[in-house]
Amino acid sequence: MNWQCTQCNAIHKGASPVDIAYTILDSLESSFMFSPGKSDKTCDVCKLHPACASAKEERLCPICFMKRFAHQSEYLRNRVVFEKGFRVFPSIQEISIHSLKKEYPDIIKACTQKDKHNDQEINLEALQKKLGNVFQAYHKYFAIILADGDNLGQLASVPGNDAHELSRRLFDFAERTEVLIREYGGYPIFLGGDDILAFMPICYQDQTVLDFVNHVSDEYMNIVDHNINKTSISFGVNIVYYKFPLARALNDARYLLEDVAKKEANKASIAVSLTKHSGAKTEFVLNLIEPDNLIEPDKIQSFYKLQNQLRQNKKSIPRGIVYNLRRFKKIVEELQKLQAPDRLNAFFANNFNEPIFAQFQMEALEDFVKQFLFSDRPRKFEEVLNMLNFIKFLTDEADHE
Repeated sequence: MNWQCTQCNAIHKGASPVDIAYTILDSLESSFMFSPGKSDKTCDVCKLHPACASAKEERLCPICFMKRFAHQSEYLRNRVVFEKGFRVFPSIQEISIHSLKKEYPDIIKACTQKDKHNDQEINLEALQKKLGNVFQAYHKYFAIILADGDNLGQLASVPGNDAHELSRRLFDFAERTEVLIREYGGYPIFLGGDDILAFMPICYQDQTVLDFVNHVSDEYMNIVDHNINKTSISFGVNIVYYKFPLARALNDARYLLEDVAKKEANKASIAVSLTKHSGAKTEFVLNLIEPDNLIEPDKIQSFYKLQNQLRQNKKSIPRGIVYNLRRFKKIVEELQKLQAPDRLNAFFANNFNEPIFAQFQMEALEDFVKQFLFSDRPRKFEEVLNMLNFIKFLTDEADHE
């Protein structure tokens, strides 16, 4: 026997409750055979399942109906949404400004208001006005991190790595990852062995989200792989504006992990995408281990060195640097073809000799460009420019976005 409970306002005015109940049960039974798409029989919200109830001029399937009205149940709110007096799952705004919560709790509270669902919502525009230059561009963004282990089968083939031993290592890694996520100020959505889904702030204290990802990779190699290079871990890092559609952001993160990091970059990689509020997109890949298992730390270290030096000195990349590099793109690409790093030194000396560049870490920038353009596995110059744009985003003030 099937049972179905629903609220009174789900029943059409003048309709028979028995007929409505049959419609609900029929939709549950036919959902697997239902052809998704928009029609008068489709749920107005998900457009995937048959509609069976009406609420506020919307036709809803059973799943969307439960989502829409679950928050009205005091029992569910106390059991699921809140725990011990505070919200179990933070809002996107809370995650994005996590680095400000400790120092400015009163100002954040003053900028918090209730939304149409009676939930607390932080007005980031008002918060930016109150905090001034303390509020950075990245405080309006958050990161979705997806991760998955690579080549676990190879690790399982090593003598002594039976199913019990691998399960123990993966459990220990998941446990350690949760600690790291919470220490960084993020929120774990799913942790299952080598699988990770988490929402993270862009920066927290002296770390960026890519520092965090690199740390998780190191922990994976220590705990799961035992540093014998039989397995590795790949990441998709999707950074979006806090109002960006969440379902689309999750799909993009999945694409970064499965199609870019694992297939195009041949695993052991961090595929990064930044979608600005304007719609401009910046994408690049950082290889943790090269395809033939050759570790090239100089490349990735030059990236982190430039990023962290700028953040520690509270400086941003001058606009003229990225502009000039892009303006002389053909010249730099020709130097790359000729494999002439010495000529690149002359190029930097001739084009970045103005006083505005004197206070900038030009040596770190030159080293960064050389590592990615003149190594055994050089990158395209466009991807190097994307990395610079990303570092600039991390160090820009909100007014410069």
